[in-house]
This record gives sequence, structure tokens and C-alpha cells, in this order.
Amino acid sequence: MSHLIALRDIINEGIATIESAYAACGESVPSLDDPFQPPSFDVKELLGPSNAVIAAAAQLIATLTPPPLNVFAASAAVREFSSGNFAGS
Repeated sequence: MSHLIALRDIINEGIATIESAYAACGESVPSLDDPFQPPSFDVKELLGPSNAVIAAAAQLIATLTPPPLNVFAASAAVREFSSGNFAGS
């Protein structure tokens, strides 16, 4: 199995687990378009699946982003940091 398929499977399994937890309580996964409403269950049970999805997505992005774009993004971040344009300044 290719590593891309493995990452896809991690994301799919994590999303299925997260959606099932919300559905079991009669709720849906919150949208960024909706006002915040805390779920009626303890979200600590979703930390593992959520972290797995986030990590797999980050690895997928890093794998599929062409190297020149990664270099450009890194140099832009260094330029912003060195100019003092960051939170807390």
C-alpha cells in the first residue's frame, strides 16, 4: 500500500469515528460557519482520532506540496518574523 493511501485511510477512519461520536448524541460535527456550541459529550474521547486526522492531513500536505512552494512559504515566514510582523509584537 502506498503511503498516500495509508494517509487517506487514517483520515477516513478518524473522520468516521468523529462523525459517529457526534451522531450517537444526535448532533452533527460543528461547522466553522456556525456559532460555537459545545457538544453534549466529553470530547476527550475524540482527541486521538482528531490528532491522527490532523497529523495525516499535515503529512499529506507536506508530501504533495512541490518543494519550491515549501521553500517560498518558509522564506516568507522568516521574512515576516524578522520584520517583527507577528502576534505578540
